Amino acid sequence: MLASSLFAASTVKTWKGWFSDLSCATPRAKSGVFTATNPECAKKCIESGVPPAFISDEAKAVFRVQGHPTLKDDLGYYVEVTGDVDMDAKIINVRSVKRLEYQGASCARPKPAAKK
Repeated sequence: MLASSLFAASTVKTWKGWFSDLSCATPRAKSGVFTATNPECAKKCIESGVPPAFISDEAKAVFRVQGHPTLKDDLGYYVEVTGDVDMDAKIINVRSVKRLEYQGASCARPKPAAKK
């Protein structure tokens, strides 16, 4: 499907949130968590072919990202994104990004307990 026809019924939205990858963001969203993911993990996943995602804490949703070729540079930042949104397909075609604050990772695996 062409992008122009895909976004024919879309609306322009501006939301705050974080960039990530779908494999990290989707399970967290299903459990009701709409926060940043580990930016280093997200970068590795995106580089390995996992689709990029935008986590909107305002919309309480995760969107597949299109049209933001420098997304990896914005990982770890709380951002304000404006884009054409297809709510049914959960896709956002990014028009602009404004970095608001660097937050880094909001989750980390606990370190194994030291052996005694």
